[in-house]
Amino acid sequence: MESHGVPTTLYTLFLPLNTNGDRRMQREQLHWVQSEILRYAGGLTRYPSSNGAWGDRAARAYRDLVSPIQSAAPLGPEAEAWFVSLAAKVALELEQQQILSLAQPVWLLQTPPHTEPVVLVEAPHESYAVDRART
Repeated sequence: MESHGVPTTLYTLFLPLNTNGDRRMQREQLHWVQSEILRYAGGLTRYPSSNGAWGDRAARAYRDLVSPIQSAAPLGPEAEAWFVSLAAKVALELEQQQILSLAQPVWLLQTPPHTEPVVLVEAPHESYAVDRART
């Protein structure tokens, strides 16, 4: 069976929306992070902010809003080094000791050749349905 995918790494950076000094992340800082990722990887998905919590060695609990940003990049040490470097720059910029990030192996799936295109159309109940007849 022929493969129609490319092995890739999915990177997720969890950006804290407040500095350790309790200042809110500036919109320009968020745009800077996103533009750096776009420039390097060519695309990203930013998810809605969520509550995050962690504890230190003195058993103090800290809470913050985090904004997860995901991007796929080719497998290999170059992309890994780039994302680690970005996380370090972001930590410095946002006055953080560290930035939580994940690297997950995934497959970037591609449409097999000679198949009908799939078009998403709005269904009456406001969800999406697949319509293979439309192009």
